[in-house]
Amino acid sequence: MTSPYERPDREALRGVVELASAAEEELASWRRRALRAEAEAAVTFPEVAIAAPELAPPELLAEVAELRRRLASARELVDLLRTRLRFLEERNEGAA
Repeated sequence: MTSPYERPDREALRGVVELASAAEEELASWRRRALRAEAEAAVTFPEVAIAAPELAPPELLAEVAELRRRLASARELVDLLRTRLRFLEERNEGAA
């Protein structure tokens, strides 16, 4: 036999559960969007190492700066090697 008594807070609790569920879905949607945006940014701007530099420790910023400097230096060396290789290939073709 069921009781004719219904808790007065049942409707309010149902509303809270619905609001929590809606908030959970909204947060999941925002998370998916953020992850998609981060992935797109990583593809579009691969040279960006730190998304929020103001939150990074100073040692990390210094390390990133050093790595960027070394990368630029390596790129210059590769370009120099390409130029030398192109010169040697042209010289070899001229001699043949």
